[in-house]
Amino acid sequence: MDHIEELKRIVAVLRGDEGCPWDRQQTHESLKPACIEEAAEVLAGIDILQQTGKAENLREELGDLLLQVVFHAQLAEEAGRFTLDEVARAACDKMVRRHPHVFGKPVVTADGKKLTDWQEIKAQEKDGREWEEAYLPSALQEAGELLERAKVRKGIAAAECRRYIETLQLVPHPEGGYFAEIYTSHEQQLTGLASRPLAGSIYYLLDAGALSAYHEIDCDELWYYHAGCGVKAFLFYPDGQFETLRLGLDVAAGERPSFTVPAGTIFAARNLKPDGYTLMSCMTAPKFRYTGWRLVPLAEMLQVFPQHEDVIRPFYPVP
Repeated sequence: MDHIEELKRIVAVLRGDEGCPWDRQQTHESLKPACIEEAAEVLAGIDILQQTGKAENLREELGDLLLQVVFHAQLAEEAGRFTLDEVARAACDKMVRRHPHVFGKPVVTADGKKLTDWQEIKAQEKDGREWEEAYLPSALQEAGELLERAKVRKGIAAAECRRYIETLQLVPHPEGGYFAEIYTSHEQQLTGLASRPLAGSIYYLLDAGALSAYHEIDCDELWYYHAGCGVKAFLFYPDGQFETLRLGLDVAAGERPSFTVPAGTIFAARNLKPDGYTLMSCMTAPKFRYTGWRLVPLAEMLQVFPQHEDVIRPFYPVP
């Protein structure tokens, strides 16, 4: 028995009645995180090979990725959909079909035209199945999210967060998180005898577990997403209206790559994932100044917005 057949047999045993409870519980859906993570680890194996000449890690990670293929094929075979042999046969047929100049087996269309170009052959294969492409954008988005979760689980996200803090020379912010000033407009706003820069900007980072406490400033503030899991902001506008906004790149899930907080708004923010971090920029117009900024006490928030106690209390220390 070759080792591919042995691996197939092992997975079948693990999935059997006397097998492993964890393996028996798995589905195509539940294996998504492992599949994308194993693919990423293959990339790491390639980098290790290129930089050190050592192939052991790549061999191991290719085996883990192969296990994913065998496992998904086993699930499909149990459901009567397809087998591992059919998966391999489809791959063989595709490679032969797309290389007629090598294997001498041209693809012929219904009207007798011989196809020799890779893209033409691929288009002919997909004829009538073009709808499948519509699933790719969301799948790529999901893959990115799964990799972000893997970074958190493996401690990579925490290391990234520390690297941003150190490299960008961020310091603690009084409302929570870290910041560094990066821009001040040379143009000035004149108010009576006083002047104030027309705009300013900072890097702002919320690390794992950090909160941006409820505060109010006297200028408009624009938030821009850069990296990490994204944040959810809780805004009480000057007219008393309440809204939540999500900062991030998953626009299909309601996230925005930027949003504006009007002057006089009382707002707070937290990471979308409690063990994640978010790096963003905050630009203010006119420039932020501490004399126009205040942290809003819990008692005031509860007095003015008693109907929103559930989104207010989590941003204050428990007595």
